[in-house]
Amino acid sequence: MRGYISVSVETKQTPDISCCSILSDAGSANLLTLIATYRRELAFFDCHAPEDDDERDLLAKNTFKRPLRTLERWGKPATSMAEAIEALRLADRAMHDGEDRMAASMVTAALGFFELKG
Repeated sequence: MRGYISVSVETKQTPDISCCSILSDAGSANLLTLIATYRRELAFFDCHAPEDDDERDLLAKNTFKRPLRTLERWGKPATSMAEAIEALRLADRAMHDGEDRMAASMVTAALGFFELKG
């Protein structure tokens, strides 16, 4: 499959998350890229999550948890209409999933964009 990282649970390998290097400095991360990274990593986790709790926690840590934490702490307004709309879409999904901190930060990012444009 193109675009996916192969993980073998039997050998306890964890996915290569070097694609998440944008997360090292939230100040320079593009919100659209960060949202796409979060969605991709969460989809990977959903498809490959092992039954064992410890392995599941390790896979979560090495996939979607980093972008999730960055999105929860996002403190800047969206810089484009596309970013604002994706932030609101993510906030809507996050509210349904009980991710209130991420939902609040994404609504704030979108609102910041609209207030600057207004």
